[in-house]
Amino acid sequence: MNILVVDDELLVRTGVHSLIPADDARFTVAGDARSGEEALTLIPALQPVIVISDIVMPGMTGLELLNRCRNQGYAVAFVFLTSHRDFDYARRAVEMGATDYLLKHELDPQRLASVLDRAYRSLEARENQSRPAPPSPDAPSPSGTDSVTRLLLVRIEQFQRTAEQRDAAALGSLLITMVQQVSGPGIRIALDSSIDGLWCFQLHASAVGTTAMASRAGRLRFGSRLIDTLRTSMNLTARIGISLPVPPGDRRFFDRAFCLEHQVIMEEDEAPDRDRVDQTSPSPHRSDMGSAVIAVPVQKLLRLIEQRQPEALHSALSEFEATCRDALAPRESMILEATTILNATHTAMARLTGPQSPSPDRTFATLQRTVRDAAYRATVIQALTEAFEVFTTLLQSAEKTQIPEEIARAREFIHREYRRAISLEEAASVAGKSPSYFSTLFHRTLGVGFVEYVNRVRVEAAVSLLHDPRTTVAEVGALCGFPNDKYFARTFKRIMGTSPGSMRSKNRAPDDDHSRESR
Repeated sequence: MNILVVDDELLVRTGVHSLIPADDARFTVAGDARSGEEALTLIPALQPVIVISDIVMPGMTGLELLNRCRNQGYAVAFVFLTSHRDFDYARRAVEMGATDYLLKHELDPQRLASVLDRAYRSLEARENQSRPAPPSPDAPSPSGTDSVTRLLLVRIEQFQRTAEQRDAAALGSLLITMVQQVSGPGIRIALDSSIDGLWCFQLHASAVGTTAMASRAGRLRFGSRLIDTLRTSMNLTARIGISLPVPPGDRRFFDRAFCLEHQVIMEEDEAPDRDRVDQTSPSPHRSDMGSAVIAVPVQKLLRLIEQRQPEALHSALSEFEATCRDALAPRESMILEATTILNATHTAMARLTGPQSPSPDRTFATLQRTVRDAAYRATVIQALTEAFEVFTTLLQSAEKTQIPEEIARAREFIHREYRRAISLEEAASVAGKSPSYFSTLFHRTLGVGFVEYVNRVRVEAAVSLLHDPRTTVAEVGALCGFPNDKYFARTFKRIMGTSPGSMRSKNRAPDDDHSRESR
């Protein structure tokens, strides 16, 4: 069993190494980490079975590390190191599922060996419990209809908000317990993976359980019962997905069916048998084209935001919604595009309000969180509708504020000529003012300086061009008037919060990844 040691102090890590029995073939120190963040990067490569970690560390604490491991589906036993003053943390760690804890000042080879032995026996017992019992000679064959395995997916709505209010690790443990309780006789549940509020289980129905899962109505009852149990017992709102038998069950169907606003969805709803070439090789569905198709109405919305045409935004949003529904756009693609639209709207509003005016930042933070956690297409559309309403109100307010004619001329000049190098003196000449007076008047009127305003116009244009894979990132910067690649990248990241390359990667359709994987 591989062991990972996590502590911010080198002496502690070295001490733990020396105390682990060298003659015990069961344990191998695979590595150590100086922080929780570093441990998370090492766990996928080292695949430790036991993590010995300090509880209180700079940055990510040991409890947060345990929480992140549970949410990401790592089946790792945790042993925590603590001191007297952190004893309450140790008790909480055990409540969260830690195997054991050790007081640092009492750490010695005998105590550590005893704790590791208990961890080993606990993991061994858990493995034996999850391992299916060997079939008896009289038992039905596990092939055919006598044994069926499906993927059961559980998505908790507004998970980030729920995790902020409740302990995420405890939430995950309770959820697993509830799923196991709802499963009837003959149905065995095993956690497959967990990340960002989506749990994937292996749902194995033996000869007895197959009867309950054989019909669509039976699966629907199972999913509905699980939803009701989570709502009444844990006050959680969830969506349930049940795949076709594996293979060819596919967990991606859950996100592809994002636009189907049902609480219980099944892969056969989104991909009926008649749409399949055969029962072992899924054929392409309309949803596979969703990522590319929805880019068209997104470009229209971004253009209308840039051109400040609020009267056309809502009709364009209806077009976006209809396209997402008809194409069965994947959840991750729709949320990515909606986030791009929100960012563009927020940037346009910031240009309208200026730093001295009331900012809609708090409203937009809420809308961003709503979109990120959305479990339904309608939730995303509602968030965008609210953003456009705020945008429209600010536009109407800005129109009532008299903008000096000379600044209006300069602003029009910037939007027309931003693709080339333009100077403050040139813009001041267009406005008919001296450079110093123009600079002061421009900042007082629009809330940002001349150079910052030009950079924002160029970055907004670059966001639109990055959707076209035929243009390189360097070409995008040059087309938008940036003097060099380095300045473009630095300015883009400061304004948009991400690099041009990262935004392009996020804008790439998931199908590109799928086709690349298939090659």
